[in-house]
Amino acid sequence: MEKEENNQYHGLIGDSNQIVSIKSYLDEIKSSKLPVLIEGETGVGKSLIASIIHKISTRAALPFIILRCGAMPKDLLENELFGHEVGAFTGATREKRGLFEVADKGTLFLDEVGEIDLANQAKILDVIETGKFRRLGGNEEIKTDVRIITATNRNLKEEVDKGRFRQDLFFRLNVLYLYIPPLRERKGDIPSLIEHFITAKTEDPEKFKNYFSIEEMETITGGQWLGNSRELLNFIEKTLVFNSNKIKRREFIKEVEDGNETQAEGRNEESFKTFDEFIENAEKTFLEKMLKKYKYNKTKIINELKISRAKFYRMLNKYDLN
Repeated sequence: MEKEENNQYHGLIGDSNQIVSIKSYLDEIKSSKLPVLIEGETGVGKSLIASIIHKISTRAALPFIILRCGAMPKDLLENELFGHEVGAFTGATREKRGLFEVADKGTLFLDEVGEIDLANQAKILDVIETGKFRRLGGNEEIKTDVRIITATNRNLKEEVDKGRFRQDLFFRLNVLYLYIPPLRERKGDIPSLIEHFITAKTEDPEKFKNYFSIEEMETITGGQWLGNSRELLNFIEKTLVFNSNKIKRREFIKEVEDGNETQAEGRNEESFKTFDEFIENAEKTFLEKMLKKYKYNKTKIINELKISRAKFYRMLNKYDLN
């Protein structure tokens, strides 16, 4: 059974409560066809989670199509999603199938969905609601059966409040929700990730067993890792390249150590000038985490915190989190 789970969640490394909870949630939703919204910082593994959701779903044998939406021009994004007919625009000398067509019966993963412009958001919403679309320059309605998974490093609820993301599309995408916490909030996973990365990047993993000393591991585990697992992987890779160069190794460890001190100083200077500012910062951060954890279900949060509804809403209003 354990071997099956490891295969099932291959690449999702760690034994922290957060990772165990994510695996449990994935197990519960694996037979669902509903849309999934994944939020989390850059480098936490949102794409990995999306691929796992597809692999353990009933659509596993069908296409898993990825579209990175960040910084993609509006017209190009539309063409990628919906395709075009011959003559739809200058240079359209052959028809092109869009990703909604290519991913039919499978899964379409829209990474950085928060970057999509409002016009294309409306068109995506229409496909979700009708299951149909037209290619650019076409009149024929094409049916599609696609499960949509989206990911963003933004808070989409805040984007809705600021008018940058359609509320109706947000509700359509945010049916099943996953928040992937940053590595600095699950530091217990770092040793397992290091072992995993070393095994993946070396031909003789046994040679690199206990690669870092206890003191080095303490420094690495205490790191901020603002780039999360991606930054940790980069660190491991460059350390392995200079494996025989002890001076370089010490330099890399010192960079992590200095980064920890710089981050701590920055937090002290920026957030904790007064005790009141420290309390407010901690309270707001806690509320934001609870809202994400319970998918903005305020009744559940009130019951969990055991406070009055009036007090909870006063706190939300204070930090403009309504």
